[in-house]
Amino acid sequence: MIRLAAVLIALMLASGASAAQVPRVKAGGVGQGLRKKGANPKAVKRQLDRLSAMPEDKRKQALANLPEDRRRVIEKRLDTYNGMTPEQRERLVRASQRMTPEQRRAVTDGLATMNKLPVERKGPVRRELNSLRGMTPEERVSRLEGDEFKAKFNAEERQLLGDLAKAIPAEK
Repeated sequence: MIRLAAVLIALMLASGASAAQVPRVKAGGVGQGLRKKGANPKAVKRQLDRLSAMPEDKRKQALANLPEDRRRVIEKRLDTYNGMTPEQRERLVRASQRMTPEQRRAVTDGLATMNKLPVERKGPVRRELNSLRGMTPEERVSRLEGDEFKAKFNAEERQLLGDLAKAIPAEK
């Protein structure tokens, strides 16, 4: 579940706000679908599948034109993606398709903020986000307004989780 959320986020980041900073990868056109804002989730999946299927030397060559930090991020996402079952990948695509471009941007921004949290706070915030994903919209509202939630998270974390809970489709 956590890994699925991480890959969903990775796909959104790959197709979201930071995509304009990614130079075009020329080797066989790999990466082109990963750089468009609001890219179609199926197109992103096709690109990930294509990169995953490449021999390692060809994949390294295809990603060599990217800045070092961006290349490392994509390689890490590919490792996560490759560790998923076909069913998890399909659920990921379906969840992405249900999101509007605005929701994807909100998730991209929220996850970038979450990545800036202190290490000791990332775990509890991620676990709470995964818990919220499994709730109905009504259950989410109740949880976000509850005293336990307010005691467990500071104002910034509560705002972040509330924003992400509104943007990410419920699994129920």
